[in-house]
Amino acid sequence: MKILFKLLLLTCSFCYIFTSCRKQELREVDGTFVNGPATCFNGLLDPGELFADCGGPCAACSSEFFPPCENQENRAVTTDGTFNLTVTNTLTFGQDRIIRGSFNNGSIEVYFNGPELLTGIYELTSSSNPSSGEVGLRYQWGITGHTTNNGVAYVYYIGNELTIEVCNITPSFAGQSKTVSANLTITI
Repeated sequence: MKILFKLLLLTCSFCYIFTSCRKQELREVDGTFVNGPATCFNGLLDPGELFADCGGPCAACSSEFFPPCENQENRAVTTDGTFNLTVTNTLTFGQDRIIRGSFNNGSIEVYFNGPELLTGIYELTSSSNPSSGEVGLRYQWGITGHTTNNGVAYVYYIGNELTIEVCNITPSFAGQSKTVSANLTITI
């Protein structure tokens, strides 16, 4: 009986080690051999990855995926000052999503088409009703609203947390230009 138990234990150990090793694959990426799970080479954003095939269990993501400024979570640095943001998430009747970071004299609103927005880098549009693949941004200071169609929004989903970052964008309204960098993070 002890021999049968040891044989069974040895077989299970071998199977566990064999299948664990098979999960890692050696692949050639840009002339370099990289070891990682098969999901790191499928071109899809899989659970645990920051962007498709990088971050988490995969190789680190290149710096092009990250904003050129360092924003603190739920904070805005603007021409008008530095503000802590209270972030809310709203779905409109048309199922578009609005992420709003509010502070005592204004807000930063990020609009996108549809309830979901995938991790990625999106061109900003001045529309509060953006097309698919676009992100709209509005900076409200007092009673004056500023929209922008220059710059990009960096969008990340990690688990059920959504983070949107913008760096040194310049919304303008009635001839006034403002500079805004912000991080809006919320659990979805």
